[in-house]
Amino acid sequence: RTVPRICRTEFAFPLTGIDFEDKVYEAALQYELHLRYLEKAYVYAGFQPNLASLPISIAVDAEVYQKRGGWSSALGNSDLLHDVFVLNSTVVSPSPRVAGCQPHGTGATIKSIIKNKGIALTYHPDFFFDLKVFFDKHGSDKEIVLDKLVDCPKAISAYFESIDFEDCQLNEETFLEYFEKVHLEKYLEFAHEDFYEKVEVLVALSTFFRDVGELSDRDWLLWLRR
Repeated sequence: RTVPRICRTEFAFPLTGIDFEDKVYEAALQYELHLRYLEKAYVYAGFQPNLASLPISIAVDAEVYQKRGGWSSALGNSDLLHDVFVLNSTVVSPSPRVAGCQPHGTGATIKSIIKNKGIALTYHPDFFFDLKVFFDKHGSDKEIVLDKLVDCPKAISAYFESIDFEDCQLNEETFLEYFEKVHLEKYLEFAHEDFYEKVEVLVALSTFFRDVGELSDRDWLLWLRR
């Protein structure tokens, strides 16, 4: 049996307390809804959860750390994500404090949500619905050419045309694996510039989980944390 090389814990932002203003805790709730929605949506579309974007506690064994050239290289290498061990008995409680240490970190996001009147915007569910249909059809291919993309969502063909993509010869990996490793994050932003609009996180959740029905933000979070 393969020994997992990365261990991750669960996470849960504090929703009440005396350390921050109420608006900070409300923004943290919205941010966690966004993160948990994305985690589910990635898996639905056929990809691994993007661990690098989740505020969780992660441990990497020393051999991996050394061979990959440090923490960022070890965590950023997507093939490691297939051997992740999830430690559900431990929950990390990240601080929702507003800070500007990193332009895309938790603090900056919390600040942005507060500035947007406490509303978190997230990626449109149709983006993931379309990706799933496309990769259910083409994901196992060992090569892909632009001509095959005429029957796919316009955003995908436009993306590959924008980077002068002609064909991709793959070795051991499938097209889905290649796309996840090289293009997924870039395509996510590209597609939402011209083809999909970002929506409020509660709208995304009620659309993505159609069978659940309408819930309050706190009820959604309790449901997603299960």
